[in-house]
Amino acid sequence: MRTSNPVLNTKFFSGLADNQATTEQVMTIDGTVQKTGILLFITAAVATLTWGGMENMLQQGHMPPMNAVTMGTGLLGLAMCFVLSWKKQWAAFLAPLYAIIEGAFIGAFSLRADLIASMNGWGGIVFPAILLTFGIALSMLGLYAFRIIKVSQRMRSIVMTGMSAIFFVYLASFVLGFFGVQIPFIHSNGPIGILFSLAVCGFAAFSLLTDFQDIERGAEMKGPKYLEWYFGFGILVSLVWLYIEIIRLFMKLNSRD
Repeated sequence: MRTSNPVLNTKFFSGLADNQATTEQVMTIDGTVQKTGILLFITAAVATLTWGGMENMLQQGHMPPMNAVTMGTGLLGLAMCFVLSWKKQWAAFLAPLYAIIEGAFIGAFSLRADLIASMNGWGGIVFPAILLTFGIALSMLGLYAFRIIKVSQRMRSIVMTGMSAIFFVYLASFVLGFFGVQIPFIHSNGPIGILFSLAVCGFAAFSLLTDFQDIERGAEMKGPKYLEWYFGFGILVSLVWLYIEIIRLFMKLNSRD
């Protein structure tokens, strides 16, 4: 079975049916929901503390290291994704650590976005982005649970291909940025830039559908208990990605005024 989540590679389910854990150690959907909730709580708590700490620095007349924290935690979080894709057995330890890192990233990233919005008179964009992120996630869960949208192999292939293309575009943009070169249009507030952001948000949203199917199949195949943390980690990756893209889309739309 192929999977579109960046932390769930093609070989993930290989041999799972032949290496089932004992009854007491198998993953369950309820257990995965609990682990996902824990990871989301950690992320939200650290994000709140990071935002509050940096906001206090601003009130005291100091410039907080928003860019440095965003860049550092972003790269560290990406590295964690690669590590966990190879060592999923470490998920019970590394998934909460990843949630801490992403919490710091989201806190710094969100404060920076909020300051830019305030300076340009756009109003708040962070809280609406949070509501929209979870609204989309719950909608996708409902669409999957009631089988309104069925996750076919073709859909998985399309989502996986699109996500791979987006990853390489962002990677190329990041590397070229060190040489003062920017990929045209995708970061602009023009029609192409906005359509690109909408497409990225769409792929991030549909990746949640494949995540839900992966969790369901993992439980059916009686995967080992640590997969509850691993799948929760995968859901968190998708949600963080969706939130970031929604913020970027809001900023592009507002800058057109």
